[in-house]
Amino acid sequence: MDFPSWKRFFLSIGKYSDYEYLILDLSETFPELSQALDLCDRVYTVSRKGSNAFVKMKSYQNWLFTNGKESLVKKTTICELPYFDGMGGAASELHHSILAKYILQKKLLPLDVEEEEKEEEGTQGRLRKQSPGECEEIV
Repeated sequence: MDFPSWKRFFLSIGKYSDYEYLILDLSETFPELSQALDLCDRVYTVSRKGSNAFVKMKSYQNWLFTNGKESLVKKTTICELPYFDGMGGAASELHHSILAKYILQKKLLPLDVEEEEKEEEGTQGRLRKQSPGECEEIV
């Protein structure tokens, strides 16, 4: 699918649904990925502790700078989530999943706007790692 099609798709979801957030699995990138991410107010990248996610995040960050996409660095937050067993199932059931429960318990969305503005001051030149209480692991 080309970027204009993605853009129409994203905008139609925002216009014709009650969704406040759109979560995409971008493990497979597409040529217009940066254009799609530019449409976002915030970008959360999910990684798992102990995985090869560090290398992927470094590669992503290098790609952003190499391609002149520093603006995406400011709105990107890296969330380290635990492993969730049994994440299979139909997409229609995801809002009842263990991941959905985790997000609700941790109140990951939305971020407080004032807190976000303060955090933006210190994000130039690097991806922002989660702050205390944000995207943290359930104990």
